[in-house]
Amino acid sequence: MTKKDGPSSAQKQALCVQWIQKSRVAHTIRDLEKVLPQVASINAMAVRDYIQAMADENMIRVEKIGSGNWYWSFPNDEKIKKKAALSKAASEKTNARAVFEDLQQHVKDTAAARKDEGDKMLMEHGLSRVYMTKLHSELSRKLNVLRRELDSYSKNDPVEFERRKAKVLEEKVRVDSLTDSIYNMESWLKRRLQGDKATMMGIKRCLYGDEYDEEVGGLRDITNVSEEDLYCDYL
Repeated sequence: MTKKDGPSSAQKQALCVQWIQKSRVAHTIRDLEKVLPQVASINAMAVRDYIQAMADENMIRVEKIGSGNWYWSFPNDEKIKKKAALSKAASEKTNARAVFEDLQQHVKDTAAARKDEGDKMLMEHGLSRVYMTKLHSELSRKLNVLRRELDSYSKNDPVEFERRKAKVLEEKVRVDSLTDSIYNMESWLKRRLQGDKATMMGIKRCLYGDEYDEEVGGLRDITNVSEEDLYCDYL
């Protein structure tokens, strides 16, 4: 800022909020129109615009009382907003941990229930466990990533929360890629079985478990889930 430059709009808003908080009372629009030009070097014609902008950004509060609006801001208002944000972040951390623990238990239970049956069917059709091992490794890796990222929630940093949201969308892309690989495996298996639909369905039911869709006769499709729903489910 040069010597000729005045305060920026953000600085003027901050000066206005600071004065309103120090006054510790509610003000009418006319009160503010008289005082704020001197407090923050605001052009008298622009005072209403500044007041509206501060109200829109929740920097000050406004209520209609009687025939007019009253404006105020108290120091503890910011503390209340931060407390609400902290409570929300803590709730989201709890939900994320529950999802993580459910997924971890699901992996353990599924592995124990299907090991013998899966090995038998794979051996009968001359298949290798290489592909399934890769899937297991991928899930294990993602569990480790979730564990590390859950720890970062302890700070309840809003910036970290937004980063997590972006990470969810990135994971969806990775899941889509993994799904394509599974479909390629199905095509290969279908050729090996030479059109034996009954055997093919049996193998898919065994390997896909809860993710098997009876209606489509294969892996449940998650590619059409909206980003908003995917984000909510993930947390």
